[in-house]
Amino acid sequence: MARKYFEFVTDHAYAVMAGVLLITLFCLFRLPFLKTELDPKRILPQDHPYIQMNNQIEQRFGGGRVVVVGVVSKEGSVFTPSTLAKIDRMAQEIEKIPGIYADNVLSLASRKVKHLQINDQGFNVERLMPEVPTTPEGAEAVRKRLFANPLYVGSLVSSDATAAAIIIDVQDTEAAEAIRKATEAVIEGEAPEPISDLAIYRQIKAIADKETDANTTIHLGGLPVSLAFLEMDTAVMNRWVFPVAFLLIMVIHYLSFRTFQGMLIPPLTALLSVVWALGFISLTGMKLDLWTKGLTPILIVAMAAGHSVQILRRFYDELEYAIGMDVPEPAQKTAVVQAGAKMAPVLLTAGLVAAASFASLVTFQLATFRSFGLMTAFGIVSALILEMTFIPALRSLIPPPSGEELEVVLRKTFADRFLTKISRSILGPEQKWILAGGVIVVLVALIFANRIVLTNSLRDLFFEQTDLRKDDRVLNQKFGGTSTLNILISTPAPDGLKDPNIMRAIEGLQTRLKENPAVGRTESYVDYVKRMRRTFYRDDPRSEQVPDSPEEAAQFLFLYSVSGNPDDFKRLADVGYQNAVILTFLKSDATELAEQLIRTIDEYKAAHFPPDVTVGIAGSVPVTLALNDVIIHGKLLNVVQMIAITFILSSVIFRSFWGGVVVTIPLLFAVLWNFGFMGLTGIPLGISTAAVSAMAVGMGADYAIYILYRLREELSLNRHLDRVVQVTLATAGKAILLIAVAFAAGTFLVTFTGYYLHMEGILMPLAMLTSAAAAVILIPAAIMTFRPHFIFRVIPSEWIELYTRGDAQKFNVEGDVLRKPKK
Repeated sequence: MARKYFEFVTDHAYAVMAGVLLITLFCLFRLPFLKTELDPKRILPQDHPYIQMNNQIEQRFGGGRVVVVGVVSKEGSVFTPSTLAKIDRMAQEIEKIPGIYADNVLSLASRKVKHLQINDQGFNVERLMPEVPTTPEGAEAVRKRLFANPLYVGSLVSSDATAAAIIIDVQDTEAAEAIRKATEAVIEGEAPEPISDLAIYRQIKAIADKETDANTTIHLGGLPVSLAFLEMDTAVMNRWVFPVAFLLIMVIHYLSFRTFQGMLIPPLTALLSVVWALGFISLTGMKLDLWTKGLTPILIVAMAAGHSVQILRRFYDELEYAIGMDVPEPAQKTAVVQAGAKMAPVLLTAGLVAAASFASLVTFQLATFRSFGLMTAFGIVSALILEMTFIPALRSLIPPPSGEELEVVLRKTFADRFLTKISRSILGPEQKWILAGGVIVVLVALIFANRIVLTNSLRDLFFEQTDLRKDDRVLNQKFGGTSTLNILISTPAPDGLKDPNIMRAIEGLQTRLKENPAVGRTESYVDYVKRMRRTFYRDDPRSEQVPDSPEEAAQFLFLYSVSGNPDDFKRLADVGYQNAVILTFLKSDATELAEQLIRTIDEYKAAHFPPDVTVGIAGSVPVTLALNDVIIHGKLLNVVQMIAITFILSSVIFRSFWGGVVVTIPLLFAVLWNFGFMGLTGIPLGISTAAVSAMAVGMGADYAIYILYRLREELSLNRHLDRVVQVTLATAGKAILLIAVAFAAGTFLVTFTGYYLHMEGILMPLAMLTSAAAAVILIPAAIMTFRPHFIFRVIPSEWIELYTRGDAQKFNVEGDVLRKPKK
């Protein structure tokens, strides 16, 4: 039946190619509708407590996504008329950027930054810098005012007065885009750039560049800046690195086959598979995140080209046979039909097992897992469809390789000599050492895997020489830090925050947090109440403490509101003084730091806050923890689920429990060795490194199925086991090595390019090579040692003939004892 199908495809080659072309054009048309989710918070489930708290804090106070702009003077202080004018101009321009909370932009020139003085009526509250000074004396007066209030030192100005900060509160990008669409009139013919972290960063950077001069440098930092660089890195990968890697893979294919058909058809299959997958995923309405968008096409390319290389190798073998047998039909068409008919069961089995395992990820709650699983499954199914339609049709139309070219394709190479030695070892005395070596490799990997560090510092991903890391070092040196951890304090009734006991608990928590050297500074409404109290008592340092009663606290807040603006505290406490936030700025976004601070907060809350007071945690660093909790652990669960699905389907297909076990061997090797290598080298387990392990599962299953099918096929044709193993490795095994080496070289290219160190460029080649080695060496050795029935139940014709003639119960075949076949 398979033969008739491929005969039909080759007889109607032009019609098949036209149909494929129409589908491809449709998918290309759908690509502009494919959306990418740029905010990692939206990738997380909204029922995660950190995300819920972060949303709650942003709705009430903002401050969930902060950009710090540092204006640094190379010589002298920033308190000069020209520098203060720069800060004022920049703050005003930044407030106009879509996606910025204009009211929460803080700088020396901001309306909310106040100077307090005592007078006969209470407080005199006025702007720290009501207007930009035009003289050195005026600038010096601003400096004295600012340093008279320690709350601003380390936050808005460095302690050495050489740097000033503009703190920018960035809105959730999706919400900001919705607001703009609802409020802005779209000018005909103009399509404004969608609000994203990259768009906001570029606008801030343009403002900063305009104000940079010989004596002034300007530095940007914060979570939105890190995400902007991540977007830029993805763009670099998609536009430059992946195409170059693709060309490198084509070159390796050419060097292996020495034909343009061998160079072009596997990459063409892979490219069309990616286009189809992206087109189909756009129809589902799902959004891709930056990690899925960057990594999944690599996996699809690897698997699609892998299928194509296997069938191409078989095509050349069949072509040689057809030419040698002088078949009546054109040898090219005969080879296409024969190769397709023989490889179809293998391709369908390997492809559908992999596609089903990836498609099973739709059972996960997170959109990022569903999109990753569906896109990969679509890509694999697309590759199968192309290999069953377009590629045989195309191959039947192009001129066949000349005899000289075919001789080059089938020549013996170093790989053939290497695989011949392996085949001899598999059936020789070294067989037991191969299996023992496999066990030792697993044990060593497990030992090192125990050393894996679970972390997800986004900033540490980037190269030291990037502007992001350079700016971040300057900002952390001059100010309190660019990462945030915000603590929401909620009391059961209005005015609860005026209770001195709660205020002292907040003060004590701030003090406890600042004991950690990575905490740059903290800020709460309590700091301002204490400062008001000190000002009221004629700047007596002993008075800078929490008020003695709720009434006293209320009086200070009332006196401030009479002269100042009640909205000045809006970013720290609500109008009813029932909810407040402690802003904490950190000099690192490391997971370990976040976990340590959260433990500190939990312990302090249990000991010092009343039971009816709620203490919640949010900010950029807890969002990172949420990424660890959900994304990384979820990706590891992906691996387990995919291995389980692969095992079940393989057991059903091979009708054997041990068939499922054997197929999972390369999968387990790839995953374990990835984890072991990470533990050995100190590579942390993060989002991208966890995703690579899930990707390795699909590749390993393909390799195992190719080997097992070829072993069964050769056993049905040949009773010489040494010949069976040798041919299996020289055909399917050689193709596996080519696939692994080509894509290991291509993916390794991404490692040191772009803006950050792509660990997937190291781990994916490792996964490909280890799974290939397990499939080519370990699986044949295990099969020849344990002789599983699901392989050896295939009865060669000569054995059947011997058995029906009533020969002995056991047969000695080339020194190898085989059981009598069952009836």
